[in-house]
Amino acid sequence: MSKLTPEQQKKYDKALKLYAKAEKMIAKQKFDKAKDNFKKAINEFYSMQAYAQAQKIINKFVESALIEKEYQEAAVALYQAANIALIENKVKKALENYKSSINFFIEQSGFSKKNEDIKYNALCLSPLCEAALGKFEYAIDYFKTNLNQIPRRFRIKLPIVDFCTSIFNTLITKKIENLNNSKTILKDLKLLEGETILLENLISIAELYVKTKIESRLNKEKIEAGDSFSLNISLNSPENIEILKYYLDYDTQRLELTNVPKISENKPIEFIFDAKVQGKAKFGPLLLTCKAKEIEFPFKYQSILNILPGRPRLQIDAQSEINIFEGDAFDFDFEITNRGKGEAINLAVTLEVPEEIMIIAGTKEKKLYSLNSQENYIFTFPLQAIKSGAYEGKILISFEIPRGISSKPEEIEEVKTINFKVT
Repeated sequence: MSKLTPEQQKKYDKALKLYAKAEKMIAKQKFDKAKDNFKKAINEFYSMQAYAQAQKIINKFVESALIEKEYQEAAVALYQAANIALIENKVKKALENYKSSINFFIEQSGFSKKNEDIKYNALCLSPLCEAALGKFEYAIDYFKTNLNQIPRRFRIKLPIVDFCTSIFNTLITKKIENLNNSKTILKDLKLLEGETILLENLISIAELYVKTKIESRLNKEKIEAGDSFSLNISLNSPENIEILKYYLDYDTQRLELTNVPKISENKPIEFIFDAKVQGKAKFGPLLLTCKAKEIEFPFKYQSILNILPGRPRLQIDAQSEINIFEGDAFDFDFEITNRGKGEAINLAVTLEVPEEIMIIAGTKEKKLYSLNSQENYIFTFPLQAIKSGAYEGKILISFEIPRGISSKPEEIEEVKTINFKVT
Protein backbone atom coordinates (compact mmCIF):
# COMPACT_ATOMS: atom_id res chain seq x y z
CA MET A 1 0.00 0.00 0.00
CA SER A 2 1.04 3.60 -0.62
CA LYS A 3 1.27 6.11 2.20
CA LEU A 4 -2.07 6.49 3.94
CA THR A 5 -3.97 9.71 4.40
CA PRO A 6 -5.01 10.58 7.98
CA GLU A 7 -8.53 9.33 7.22
CA GLN A 8 -7.23 6.08 5.77
CA GLN A 9 -4.89 5.60 8.70
CA LYS A 10 -7.85 5.97 11.02
CA LYS A 11 -9.76 3.26 9.15
CA TYR A 12 -6.65 1.06 9.05
CA ASP A 13 -6.17 1.33 12.82
CA LYS A 14 -9.86 0.59 13.36
CA ALA A 15 -9.59 -2.58 11.26
CA LEU A 16 -6.54 -3.73 13.24
CA LYS A 17 -8.40 -3.20 16.52
CA LEU A 18 -11.38 -5.21 15.22
CA TYR A 19 -9.02 -8.01 14.23
CA ALA A 20 -7.34 -7.91 17.67
CA LYS A 21 -10.76 -8.17 19.34
CA ALA A 22 -11.62 -11.15 17.16
CA GLU A 23 -8.39 -12.89 18.14
CA LYS A 24 -9.17 -12.31 21.84
CA MET A 25 -12.66 -13.78 21.41
CA ILE A 26 -11.20 -16.83 19.68
CA ALA A 27 -8.78 -17.26 22.59
CA LYS A 28 -11.79 -17.23 24.92
CA GLN A 29 -13.56 -19.73 22.61
CA LYS A 30 -16.31 -17.22 21.84
CA PHE A 31 -16.58 -17.75 18.09
CA ASP A 32 -19.98 -16.07 17.64
CA LYS A 33 -18.61 -12.79 19.01
CA ALA A 34 -15.33 -13.19 17.19
CA LYS A 35 -16.87 -13.70 13.75
CA ASP A 36 -18.58 -10.30 13.78
CA ASN A 37 -15.27 -8.60 14.48
CA PHE A 38 -13.55 -10.71 11.81
CA LYS A 39 -16.14 -9.68 9.23
CA LYS A 40 -15.96 -6.00 10.14
CA ALA A 41 -12.17 -6.02 9.96
CA ILE A 42 -12.27 -7.76 6.57
CA ASN A 43 -14.76 -5.21 5.22
CA GLU A 44 -12.71 -2.28 6.50
CA PHE A 45 -9.53 -3.51 4.82
CA TYR A 46 -11.46 -4.40 1.64
CA SER A 47 -12.98 -0.91 1.40
CA MET A 48 -9.44 0.53 1.64
CA GLN A 49 -8.21 -1.85 -1.07
CA ALA A 50 -5.83 -3.33 1.50
CA TYR A 51 -6.36 -6.75 -0.06
CA ALA A 52 -3.34 -8.50 1.49
CA GLN A 53 -4.52 -7.61 5.00
CA ALA A 54 -8.11 -8.61 4.18
CA GLN A 55 -6.88 -11.94 2.81
CA LYS A 56 -4.81 -12.58 5.93
CA ILE A 57 -7.83 -12.06 8.20
CA ILE A 58 -10.02 -14.23 5.94
CA ASN A 59 -7.50 -17.06 6.30
CA LYS A 60 -7.60 -16.76 10.10
CA PHE A 61 -11.40 -16.54 10.09
CA VAL A 62 -11.72 -19.67 7.91
CA GLU A 63 -9.33 -21.55 10.19
CA SER A 64 -11.39 -20.60 13.25
CA ALA A 65 -14.69 -21.43 11.52
CA LEU A 66 -13.51 -24.89 10.57
CA ILE A 67 -12.44 -25.61 14.17
CA GLU A 68 -15.99 -24.72 15.23
CA LYS A 69 -17.42 -26.73 12.31
CA GLU A 70 -19.08 -23.57 11.02
CA TYR A 71 -18.66 -24.68 7.43
CA GLN A 72 -21.03 -22.15 5.88
CA GLU A 73 -19.14 -19.30 7.52
CA ALA A 74 -15.91 -20.67 6.06
CA ALA A 75 -17.57 -21.10 2.65
CA VAL A 76 -18.81 -17.49 2.54
CA ALA A 77 -15.41 -16.14 3.61
CA LEU A 78 -13.65 -18.16 0.91
CA TYR A 79 -16.12 -16.83 -1.66
CA GLN A 80 -15.05 -13.32 -0.59
CA ALA A 81 -11.39 -14.38 -0.84
CA ALA A 82 -12.02 -15.53 -4.42
CA ASN A 83 -13.35 -12.09 -5.28
CA ILE A 84 -10.18 -10.46 -3.87
CA ALA A 85 -8.01 -12.87 -5.87
CA LEU A 86 -9.86 -11.90 -9.08
CA ILE A 87 -9.32 -8.19 -8.39
CA GLU A 88 -5.60 -8.96 -8.17
CA ASN A 89 -5.82 -11.05 -11.37
CA LYS A 90 -4.98 -14.27 -9.50
CA VAL A 91 -7.43 -16.50 -11.32
CA LYS A 92 -5.89 -19.80 -10.16
CA LYS A 93 -6.11 -18.69 -6.53
CA ALA A 94 -9.71 -17.59 -7.05
CA LEU A 95 -10.54 -20.98 -8.54
CA GLU A 96 -9.06 -22.75 -5.48
CA ASN A 97 -11.16 -20.57 -3.18
CA TYR A 98 -14.36 -21.18 -5.14
CA LYS A 99 -13.80 -24.94 -5.07
CA SER A 100 -13.11 -24.91 -1.33
CA SER A 101 -16.19 -22.75 -0.77
CA ILE A 102 -18.37 -25.24 -2.67
CA ASN A 103 -16.94 -28.16 -0.68
CA PHE A 104 -17.66 -26.46 2.66
CA PHE A 105 -21.20 -25.62 1.59
CA ILE A 106 -21.70 -29.32 0.90
CA GLU A 107 -20.48 -30.16 4.44
CA GLN A 108 -23.35 -28.27 6.08
CA SER A 109 -27.01 -28.28 5.04
CA GLY A 110 -29.69 -25.70 5.74
CA PHE A 111 -28.78 -22.53 3.87
CA SER A 112 -30.07 -19.04 4.24
CA LYS A 113 -31.30 -17.52 0.95
CA LYS A 114 -28.16 -15.36 0.77
CA ASN A 115 -25.81 -18.30 1.30
CA GLU A 116 -27.73 -20.41 -1.17
CA ASP A 117 -27.16 -17.77 -3.87
CA ILE A 118 -23.46 -17.64 -2.98
CA LYS A 119 -23.12 -21.40 -3.36
CA TYR A 120 -24.85 -21.44 -6.74
CA ASN A 121 -22.79 -18.47 -7.94
CA ALA A 122 -19.61 -20.31 -6.92
CA LEU A 123 -20.77 -23.34 -8.92
CA CYS A 124 -20.95 -21.09 -12.00
CA LEU A 125 -17.90 -18.92 -11.36
CA SER A 126 -15.49 -21.84 -10.90
CA PRO A 127 -15.96 -23.12 -14.51
CA LEU A 128 -15.63 -19.53 -15.74
CA CYS A 129 -12.24 -19.37 -13.97
CA GLU A 130 -11.21 -22.57 -15.77
CA ALA A 131 -12.21 -20.98 -19.08
CA ALA A 132 -10.26 -17.82 -18.24
CA LEU A 133 -7.23 -20.06 -17.69
CA GLY A 134 -7.66 -21.37 -21.25
CA LYS A 135 -9.12 -24.78 -20.38
CA PHE A 136 -12.14 -24.36 -22.62
CA GLU A 137 -13.22 -27.99 -23.06
CA TYR A 138 -12.68 -28.84 -19.41
CA ALA A 139 -14.56 -25.71 -18.32
CA ILE A 140 -17.58 -26.66 -20.45
CA ASP A 141 -17.73 -30.16 -18.96
CA TYR A 142 -17.16 -28.75 -15.47
CA PHE A 143 -20.09 -26.36 -15.89
CA LYS A 144 -22.37 -29.18 -17.02
CA THR A 145 -21.42 -31.14 -13.88
CA ASN A 146 -21.92 -28.16 -11.58
CA LEU A 147 -25.23 -27.26 -13.22
CA ASN A 148 -26.63 -30.59 -12.05
CA GLN A 149 -26.06 -29.40 -8.45
CA ILE A 150 -28.34 -26.40 -8.96
CA PRO A 151 -32.06 -27.26 -8.67
CA ARG A 152 -34.00 -26.39 -11.83
CA ARG A 153 -36.26 -23.96 -10.00
CA PHE A 154 -33.22 -21.86 -9.08
CA ARG A 155 -31.56 -21.88 -12.50
CA ILE A 156 -34.07 -19.49 -14.04
CA LYS A 157 -33.54 -17.08 -11.13
CA LEU A 158 -29.76 -16.96 -11.56
CA PRO A 159 -28.63 -14.68 -14.42
CA ILE A 160 -25.09 -16.05 -14.03
CA VAL A 161 -26.39 -19.41 -15.33
CA ASP A 162 -27.59 -17.68 -18.51
CA PHE A 163 -24.21 -16.01 -18.91
CA CYS A 164 -22.35 -19.32 -18.51
CA THR A 165 -24.61 -21.03 -21.04
CA SER A 166 -24.15 -18.23 -23.54
CA ILE A 167 -20.37 -17.82 -23.18
CA PHE A 168 -19.75 -21.56 -23.36
CA ASN A 169 -21.95 -21.80 -26.47
CA THR A 170 -19.76 -19.04 -27.90
CA LEU A 171 -16.63 -21.12 -27.30
CA ILE A 172 -18.27 -24.22 -28.78
CA THR A 173 -19.80 -22.66 -31.91
CA LYS A 174 -17.46 -19.68 -32.43
CA LYS A 175 -20.55 -17.68 -33.48
CA ILE A 176 -20.63 -13.92 -33.00
CA GLU A 177 -24.38 -14.03 -32.17
CA ASN A 178 -23.69 -16.02 -29.01
CA LEU A 179 -20.93 -13.59 -28.07
CA ASN A 180 -23.25 -10.61 -28.47
CA ASN A 181 -25.84 -12.34 -26.30
CA SER A 182 -23.19 -12.86 -23.59
CA LYS A 183 -22.37 -9.14 -23.66
CA THR A 184 -26.06 -8.26 -23.25
CA ILE A 185 -26.46 -10.59 -20.27
CA LEU A 186 -23.32 -9.21 -18.62
CA LYS A 187 -24.75 -5.66 -18.60
CA ASP A 188 -27.63 -6.78 -16.37
CA LEU A 189 -25.62 -8.88 -13.92
CA LYS A 190 -25.08 -7.63 -10.37
CA LEU A 191 -21.59 -8.78 -9.50
CA LEU A 192 -18.76 -8.15 -7.10
CA GLU A 193 -15.79 -6.19 -8.44
CA GLY A 194 -13.56 -9.20 -9.03
CA GLU A 195 -16.37 -11.17 -10.66
CA THR A 196 -16.99 -8.32 -13.09
CA ILE A 197 -13.30 -8.30 -14.00
CA LEU A 198 -13.38 -12.07 -14.60
CA LEU A 199 -16.42 -11.96 -16.87
CA GLU A 200 -15.19 -8.94 -18.83
CA ASN A 201 -11.84 -10.67 -19.39
CA LEU A 202 -13.64 -13.81 -20.51
CA ILE A 203 -15.75 -11.80 -22.98
CA SER A 204 -12.53 -10.32 -24.34
CA ILE A 205 -10.95 -13.76 -24.70
CA ALA A 206 -14.07 -15.20 -26.35
CA GLU A 207 -14.25 -12.32 -28.82
CA LEU A 208 -10.64 -12.83 -29.86
CA TYR A 209 -11.24 -16.59 -30.06
CA VAL A 210 -14.29 -16.16 -32.29
CA LYS A 211 -12.57 -13.70 -34.64
CA THR A 212 -9.35 -15.70 -34.96
CA LYS A 213 -9.11 -18.33 -37.68
CA ILE A 214 -6.53 -21.07 -38.20
CA GLU A 215 -5.28 -21.11 -41.78
CA SER A 216 -3.46 -23.97 -43.47
CA ARG A 217 -1.54 -24.07 -46.74
CA LEU A 218 -0.14 -27.05 -48.63
CA ASN A 219 2.78 -26.61 -51.01
CA LYS A 220 1.28 -29.15 -53.45
CA GLU A 221 -2.10 -29.39 -55.13
CA LYS A 222 -1.91 -33.18 -55.18
CA ILE A 223 -0.02 -35.46 -52.80
CA GLU A 224 1.02 -38.92 -53.95
CA ALA A 225 2.44 -41.72 -51.87
CA GLY A 226 6.20 -41.23 -51.78
CA ASP A 227 5.98 -37.45 -52.02
CA SER A 228 7.53 -35.04 -49.56
CA PHE A 229 5.29 -32.06 -48.83
CA SER A 230 4.85 -29.23 -46.34
CA LEU A 231 1.79 -27.98 -44.48
CA ASN A 232 1.98 -24.47 -43.02
CA ILE A 233 -0.24 -23.44 -40.11
CA SER A 234 -0.83 -19.81 -39.15
CA LEU A 235 -3.34 -17.68 -37.23
CA ASN A 236 -5.40 -14.95 -38.89
CA SER A 237 -6.38 -12.68 -36.04
CA PRO A 238 -7.39 -9.04 -35.53
CA GLU A 239 -4.86 -8.84 -32.69
CA ASN A 240 -1.35 -10.09 -32.11
CA ILE A 241 -1.47 -13.62 -30.73
CA GLU A 242 1.64 -15.46 -29.60
CA ILE A 243 1.80 -19.22 -30.12
CA LEU A 244 3.52 -20.65 -27.05
CA LYS A 245 3.52 -24.36 -27.84
CA TYR A 246 1.72 -27.03 -29.82
CA TYR A 247 0.80 -30.69 -29.66
CA LEU A 248 0.16 -32.68 -32.83
CA ASP A 249 -1.45 -36.04 -33.40
CA TYR A 250 -1.42 -37.43 -36.94
CA ASP A 251 -1.75 -40.62 -39.01
CA THR A 252 1.62 -42.29 -38.51
CA GLN A 253 0.64 -45.15 -40.80
CA ARG A 254 0.37 -42.85 -43.81
CA LEU A 255 2.55 -39.90 -42.80
CA GLU A 256 6.06 -39.46 -41.44
CA LEU A 257 7.06 -36.11 -39.92
CA THR A 258 10.58 -35.33 -41.14
CA ASN A 259 11.32 -32.00 -39.47
CA VAL A 260 11.10 -30.43 -36.03
CA PRO A 261 8.50 -27.69 -36.56
CA LYS A 262 9.55 -24.41 -34.96
CA ILE A 263 7.48 -21.59 -33.53
CA SER A 264 8.67 -18.24 -34.85
CA GLU A 265 7.13 -14.83 -34.38
CA ASN A 266 4.94 -13.76 -37.31
CA LYS A 267 5.79 -16.91 -39.27
CA PRO A 268 3.70 -20.01 -39.98
CA ILE A 269 4.58 -23.30 -38.31
CA GLU A 270 5.88 -25.56 -41.07
CA PHE A 271 5.23 -29.31 -40.85
CA ILE A 272 7.17 -31.36 -43.42
CA PHE A 273 5.92 -34.88 -44.11
CA ASP A 274 6.71 -37.87 -46.27
CA ALA A 275 3.55 -39.48 -47.58
CA LYS A 276 4.06 -43.20 -47.05
CA VAL A 277 0.81 -44.88 -48.05
CA GLN A 278 -2.21 -43.84 -50.07
CA GLY A 279 -5.52 -43.10 -48.35
CA LYS A 280 -7.20 -40.55 -46.12
CA ALA A 281 -4.53 -39.32 -43.69
CA LYS A 282 -5.55 -37.57 -40.48
CA PHE A 283 -3.70 -34.38 -39.62
CA GLY A 284 -4.63 -33.45 -36.08
CA PRO A 285 -5.90 -32.66 -33.73
CA LEU A 286 -3.30 -29.91 -33.65
CA LEU A 287 -3.60 -28.14 -30.30
CA LEU A 288 -2.10 -24.66 -30.15
CA THR A 289 -1.57 -22.95 -26.81
CA CYS A 290 -1.71 -19.23 -27.49
CA LYS A 291 -1.33 -16.06 -25.49
CA ALA A 292 -2.92 -12.64 -25.86
CA LYS A 293 -3.67 -9.93 -23.32
CA GLU A 294 -1.61 -11.87 -20.75
CA ILE A 295 -4.09 -14.75 -20.98
CA GLU A 296 -3.41 -18.22 -22.39
CA PHE A 297 -6.06 -20.08 -24.36
CA PRO A 298 -6.23 -22.96 -26.85
CA PHE A 299 -6.98 -23.36 -30.54
CA LYS A 300 -7.75 -26.71 -32.13
CA TYR A 301 -7.36 -27.69 -35.79
CA GLN A 302 -7.64 -30.90 -37.75
CA SER A 303 -8.04 -31.92 -41.36
CA ILE A 304 -7.95 -34.92 -43.68
CA LEU A 305 -5.25 -35.13 -46.33
CA ASN A 306 -6.02 -37.20 -49.42
CA ILE A 307 -2.90 -39.21 -50.27
CA LEU A 308 -3.13 -40.47 -53.84
CA PRO A 309 -1.35 -43.63 -54.91
CA GLY A 310 2.21 -42.99 -56.03
CA ARG A 311 3.17 -44.16 -59.52
CA PRO A 312 5.23 -47.32 -59.62
CA ARG A 313 8.15 -47.63 -62.03
CA LEU A 314 9.29 -51.17 -62.70
CA GLN A 315 12.84 -51.91 -63.71
CA ILE A 316 13.76 -55.26 -65.29
CA ASP A 317 17.31 -56.37 -64.53
CA ALA A 318 18.19 -59.23 -66.91
CA GLN A 319 21.01 -60.19 -69.29
CA SER A 320 20.21 -58.72 -72.66
CA GLU A 321 22.31 -61.43 -74.40
CA ILE A 322 22.68 -65.07 -73.35
CA ASN A 323 25.18 -67.51 -74.89
CA ILE A 324 24.48 -71.23 -74.45
CA PHE A 325 25.19 -74.58 -76.06
CA GLU A 326 22.64 -76.61 -77.93
CA GLY A 327 20.96 -79.13 -75.65
CA ASP A 328 21.91 -77.34 -72.44
CA ALA A 329 19.32 -76.75 -69.73
CA PHE A 330 19.72 -73.64 -67.63
CA ASP A 331 17.81 -71.35 -65.26
CA PHE A 332 17.01 -67.97 -66.71
CA ASP A 333 16.83 -65.54 -63.74
CA PHE A 334 15.88 -61.87 -63.78
CA GLU A 335 14.95 -59.33 -61.13
CA ILE A 336 12.12 -56.83 -61.15
CA THR A 337 12.49 -53.77 -58.89
CA ASN A 338 9.89 -51.11 -58.23
CA ARG A 339 11.85 -47.85 -58.46
CA GLY A 340 8.75 -45.69 -58.30
CA LYS A 341 6.82 -44.10 -55.41
CA GLY A 342 3.75 -46.29 -55.45
CA GLU A 343 2.62 -49.88 -55.28
CA ALA A 344 2.18 -52.07 -58.37
CA ILE A 345 -0.50 -54.75 -58.05
CA ASN A 346 -1.65 -57.81 -60.00
CA LEU A 347 1.66 -58.28 -61.78
CA ALA A 348 1.69 -60.78 -64.65
CA VAL A 349 5.20 -61.65 -65.86
CA THR A 350 5.37 -63.47 -69.20
CA LEU A 351 8.47 -64.88 -70.90
CA GLU A 352 7.95 -65.25 -74.63
CA VAL A 353 10.57 -67.43 -76.34
CA PRO A 354 10.64 -69.18 -79.74
CA GLU A 355 10.10 -72.94 -79.97
CA GLU A 356 13.87 -73.44 -80.24
CA ILE A 357 14.11 -72.30 -76.62
CA MET A 358 11.87 -74.50 -74.49
CA ILE A 359 10.39 -73.77 -71.04
CA ILE A 360 10.92 -77.14 -69.38
CA ALA A 361 9.06 -76.56 -66.07
CA GLY A 362 6.01 -74.50 -65.27
CA THR A 363 4.28 -72.11 -67.65
CA LYS A 364 5.43 -69.04 -69.49
CA GLU A 365 3.46 -66.74 -67.11
CA LYS A 366 4.03 -66.04 -63.42
CA LYS A 367 1.90 -63.95 -61.08
CA LEU A 368 2.77 -61.58 -58.25
CA TYR A 369 0.02 -59.83 -56.31
CA SER A 370 1.94 -56.78 -55.15
CA LEU A 371 5.29 -55.04 -55.39
CA ASN A 372 5.66 -52.00 -53.17
CA SER A 373 7.94 -49.07 -53.76
CA GLN A 374 11.65 -50.07 -53.58
CA GLU A 375 10.81 -53.78 -53.29
CA ASN A 376 12.22 -56.36 -55.70
CA TYR A 377 11.45 -59.92 -56.75
CA ILE A 378 13.50 -62.54 -58.63
CA PHE A 379 11.76 -64.70 -61.24
CA THR A 380 13.23 -67.97 -62.51
CA PHE A 381 12.29 -69.81 -65.71
CA PRO A 382 13.94 -73.24 -66.35
CA LEU A 383 14.89 -73.33 -70.08
CA GLN A 384 16.60 -75.67 -72.55
CA ALA A 385 18.27 -74.75 -75.85
CA ILE A 386 16.84 -77.14 -78.49
CA LYS A 387 18.54 -75.92 -81.68
CA SER A 388 21.52 -73.74 -82.48
CA GLY A 389 20.91 -70.27 -83.84
CA ALA A 390 20.19 -66.70 -82.81
CA TYR A 391 16.80 -66.08 -81.28
CA GLU A 392 14.89 -63.24 -79.70
CA GLY A 393 12.79 -63.51 -76.56
CA LYS A 394 10.78 -61.00 -74.60
CA ILE A 395 9.92 -60.35 -70.98
CA LEU A 396 6.47 -58.81 -70.77
CA ILE A 397 5.16 -57.35 -67.53
CA SER A 398 1.65 -56.10 -67.04
CA PHE A 399 0.53 -54.56 -63.76
CA GLU A 400 -2.03 -52.22 -62.27
CA ILE A 401 -1.82 -49.00 -60.25
CA PRO A 402 -4.43 -48.97 -57.47
CA ARG A 403 -6.67 -45.91 -57.58
CA GLY A 404 -8.81 -46.42 -54.48
CA ILE A 405 -12.27 -47.85 -54.02
CA SER A 406 -14.03 -45.45 -56.38
CA SER A 407 -11.67 -45.80 -59.34
CA LYS A 408 -10.59 -48.63 -61.57
CA PRO A 409 -6.89 -49.55 -61.48
CA GLU A 410 -4.71 -48.13 -64.23
CA GLU A 411 -3.11 -50.84 -66.41
CA ILE A 412 0.55 -50.56 -67.47
CA GLU A 413 2.82 -52.77 -69.60
CA GLU A 414 6.61 -53.05 -69.67
CA VAL A 415 8.70 -55.00 -72.25
CA LYS A 416 12.35 -56.06 -72.35
CA THR A 417 14.00 -57.89 -75.25
CA ILE A 418 16.45 -60.79 -74.63
CA ASN A 419 18.81 -62.18 -77.30
CA PHE A 420 19.67 -65.90 -77.14
CA LYS A 421 22.70 -67.26 -79.01
CA VAL A 422 22.80 -71.07 -79.19
CA THR A 423 25.90 -72.81 -80.52
